[in-house]
Amino acid sequence: MPKLCDVQVHINGQQIFFLKQKVLSKYCGRLKKVLNQGKIRSHVIEINDFPGGPDGFELVSRFCYNNGTIPITASNVPLLHCSALYLAMDDQMVSNNLLQQTQTFLDGIYYWKWNELVLSLKTCDLFYVYADSYGLLDKLICALLAKIAQDSDINPFTTSSSSSSSSSSSPETIKSTLPTKAWWFKDLGILPPKIIEKLVQSLGAYKRDNNNLMVTRFLLQYLKTASQSGRKSSEFRGLAETAGYGVIFAGQSQSQRAFSCRGVFWVLRIVCGFGLGRDCRVELEKLIGGMLEQATLDDLLIPGHDMGVYYDVNLVMRLVRVFVEINGSESDHALSLLKLNKVGRLIDNYLREISPDQNLKISKFLGIAECLPDSARDCFDGVYRAIDIYLESHPMITFEERSRLCRCLNYKKLSFGACKDLAKNPRIPPRIAMQALISQQTKIPSPSKDESASMTPSQIVLYDTDIFSQDKQDMRLNLERMQSRVVELEKLCREMKGQMSSLKHRNLEECKQIHSVMIASGMSDDPFLLTEFIQCLAFSQTHPIPTSLSYASILIATIHTPLPRFFNKAIQAFSNSCHPHMPLFCYATMRQNGVSPDQHTFPLLLKTFSNIQHPFLLYAHIIKFGFHFDPFVRNALISAFANSGFLHCARRVFSESSFQDVVAWTALIDGYVKNDCADEALRCFVNMRSSAGTRVDGVTIVSILRAAGMVGDVYFGRWVHGFYVEAGRVQLDAYICSALVDMYFKCGHCDDARKMFDEMPSSYRNVVSWTALINGYVQFRRFKDALLVFQDMLSHNIIPNHFTLTSVLHASAHIGGLEQGRFIHQYIDRNKVYLNSVLGTALINMYAKCGCIDEALLLFEKLPVAVKDVYTWTAIINGLAVNGEGLSSLEFFSCMLRNGVQPNEVTFIGVLSACSHGGLVDEGKRLFELMRNAYNMEPNVDHYGCMVDLLGRAGYLEDAKQMIDEMAMIMKPSAGVLGALLSACIIHKDYQMGEHVGNYLINLHPNHSGAYALLANLYSRCQNWEAAAEVRKLMKAKGLEKSAGYSWVQVDGLIHEFKAFDHSHKESSSVYWILDSILLQLKLADQTQQE
Repeated sequence: MPKLCDVQVHINGQQIFFLKQKVLSKYCGRLKKVLNQGKIRSHVIEINDFPGGPDGFELVSRFCYNNGTIPITASNVPLLHCSALYLAMDDQMVSNNLLQQTQTFLDGIYYWKWNELVLSLKTCDLFYVYADSYGLLDKLICALLAKIAQDSDINPFTTSSSSSSSSSSSPETIKSTLPTKAWWFKDLGILPPKIIEKLVQSLGAYKRDNNNLMVTRFLLQYLKTASQSGRKSSEFRGLAETAGYGVIFAGQSQSQRAFSCRGVFWVLRIVCGFGLGRDCRVELEKLIGGMLEQATLDDLLIPGHDMGVYYDVNLVMRLVRVFVEINGSESDHALSLLKLNKVGRLIDNYLREISPDQNLKISKFLGIAECLPDSARDCFDGVYRAIDIYLESHPMITFEERSRLCRCLNYKKLSFGACKDLAKNPRIPPRIAMQALISQQTKIPSPSKDESASMTPSQIVLYDTDIFSQDKQDMRLNLERMQSRVVELEKLCREMKGQMSSLKHRNLEECKQIHSVMIASGMSDDPFLLTEFIQCLAFSQTHPIPTSLSYASILIATIHTPLPRFFNKAIQAFSNSCHPHMPLFCYATMRQNGVSPDQHTFPLLLKTFSNIQHPFLLYAHIIKFGFHFDPFVRNALISAFANSGFLHCARRVFSESSFQDVVAWTALIDGYVKNDCADEALRCFVNMRSSAGTRVDGVTIVSILRAAGMVGDVYFGRWVHGFYVEAGRVQLDAYICSALVDMYFKCGHCDDARKMFDEMPSSYRNVVSWTALINGYVQFRRFKDALLVFQDMLSHNIIPNHFTLTSVLHASAHIGGLEQGRFIHQYIDRNKVYLNSVLGTALINMYAKCGCIDEALLLFEKLPVAVKDVYTWTAIINGLAVNGEGLSSLEFFSCMLRNGVQPNEVTFIGVLSACSHGGLVDEGKRLFELMRNAYNMEPNVDHYGCMVDLLGRAGYLEDAKQMIDEMAMIMKPSAGVLGALLSACIIHKDYQMGEHVGNYLINLHPNHSGAYALLANLYSRCQNWEAAAEVRKLMKAKGLEKSAGYSWVQVDGLIHEFKAFDHSHKESSSVYWILDSILLQLKLADQTQQE
């Protein structure tokens, strides 16, 4: 250490200062005391709680080394003042000490500019405890409040000319003079929450003590800004409760109603995001419940945070209960009934709005519907409409659940039209429809005694009460018989639907058996059963398409009065099956039967058309039936054009639309993403945000995150994550979580992706999110982590899909994890997972890369012919090639051609590699020309690399060099291609050409470490040690190191990873000891043979 620095000061474990003891002792009383006591070791002083950390101590050091002077400003005076008090830099040291200078500067605090006060308060956040304990915060806040209390017309950023505020002013005297104008709201918004809490406490308006409307409005503005910036919520909880109690006080005050019902709802949205206390939340809900009749539907649509439900249904239930409790105690019954009717209509509208939510449970729906008494509704038509929407949006619920859902209906208060529609509604259980019809008969009027007395004899006969009563009794008996028959039919219907659900993915014969039962029971025309049977027929995979078409046509012909709803269900069922042509047949049959399509038909058809052929075939029909202006059909048309690759048509339909909603924007963005136009998708998203009235939803976020991942723009992805997801602008769900994980992986931020996965709620960790994590690790070549995640996935009872299993098989193949691969194969067989082309290819590739080529061949032979596509053939061809079976690989290639399967670029890489390993030069040249001439494929860098390796291994070095020269005319030779020729030169000892190729390789790829290593090996082979040393010296000067090799070993189901020259493994010492023992034994064996 230099002589001028004889003491070390460690500040908060962050930074070390080398200073002179004499200088510090002159100004700092605390340090002088420590130094004089001699308790420190080697002149090292450790301070772990210094105000402001290293920055504060640096200012003190400058003061000491500048002979007790330093420029003092409003921005640094709080830190200097606290540091001076902490280090005892007072009058006992020198007369012109730091504490005196800061105190003198602070004495003029009431003459500071407004912005100086705000900036000074902001800096106190770094050393809040010291600033508070030393009384500095009280001084600054007092001066700030004095500025606010002055005439609000004065510019706060100019020097105050009034000296009326003095140091004797207190927050209590200032509080009463606060103006009503809010010019200072925005300026104080930059202060941290702890400072704001101190300011509010100084005014005596913290939490329950807040009765100041101005403070409340400021806090609401402050919290709104904080929520938009995504700052940590726990820091603002006290302020949120203070604002809440202020609103409660203002709402309970009869002299003034500062907040409307909508305003209190807005307050609730703001403060609840910061962890509001239960007592405060209950009081706010009581305030809202007392004036719920003033609320609108938009007020009630508050985003929820419970089990994926989009809206906070529990909050609305609590508000309605409070409202009912308050109005039940009102003395004015007429006014109370009027309010109840208003809230009843509001809740009916709310039920219709939340009914389509797929995560809304029946218990929640009933809780909302039944929280109001029957007297709140003059008519239950609104409740019935909500139930109908719920049943349409949840087609999978059982008959029992449908009956349970309808219990909230008061059939006597249904209008005749609603009751008639309910009776015809196929989604309503027949028993419920019967009860509704029975309740309607009580509305039939009976003649009164006065009317009977005034009737003529003929009229008396016509309206004979005995006859009327007898007819009424007969009607009731008939209805009871019908009701008992309906119960029997319901039971039979449930049994048949259960059987049909179990028959999915079965053969046609079983489908015919269940159809015969339907005909025998007279229920072949039941729309529910027909829909289930159509779905059963759609998912049967063992019969050919012509057979299913014929049987479907017979089934549809038996329907006496086919409706569009039935055909729509049939189209929807077949569009999700393995028969993509069946929806077209259903539509053709629909038109042949004279049934006109509705607005639901074309979106379902367009989904199918975009997958198999051009959507233009349907466009004429859409215009013919006048649905080209329907928003649902228009959005489906945009999606179909985009998914089919006709982006210009999709853009034109979008531009010509009169109303561009979020679905249309999302369809266009998703089309750009699917067509690898991620930049256009991002630009489209920016335009969407600038358009007025368009709200981004979760589907849009999923598409735009995919686009960000495709372009690798992690900053844009982080912005979307923070601005929309973390801020709560869109509802977090499993799809958004999976998209975030995938985006971070594709942008190269593996740790962020794992962090996102770990932080997502456990309910959102479905098979998609687990697969995204596994696939990301595979892309990062972290195969061991991918396999560990897969094991963790199985332990959580998540059933993997085809994509999951394919990714795990790729990981097993890369590390040679044969046991893991066999376990996955057994899992596939044990769970009867359908072995499609992708999964079969992955299994063959795994066995081949693990060296089990016989098992790969056996699996290939067992695959159905329909599954053996070009990828499956390519996998077995490449597997044979890498396992040294070159001739067998070429035989399989010939067999592939005989089976009519066209090869692709990867297939030719495999056969060329087989020729290279087998030394088949002429066959390799023939296949190379065949690829170009017969299949019109231009060779890429991998094909040229295989040819150079083939020619080089065989000793045709000049031909290999000529191949590279030919390649250079088309594309830049890669390091692998040149490295193959250089390796061949080393093998065949053509050192002159090898030196030329090596220097060319280094000039072309100067940062490729393998090029230097190969050239150095060449020089070593020809014993040119000086040149070899120069190459290694050049390599070291450029900071290049040869990439270390990796290996994986699986023992007892555990995968161990090893890296060359690495000692991080816990068993590395034992491994190296065994290796040394083996080497020693080999040397001894060699010596024995030589003797």
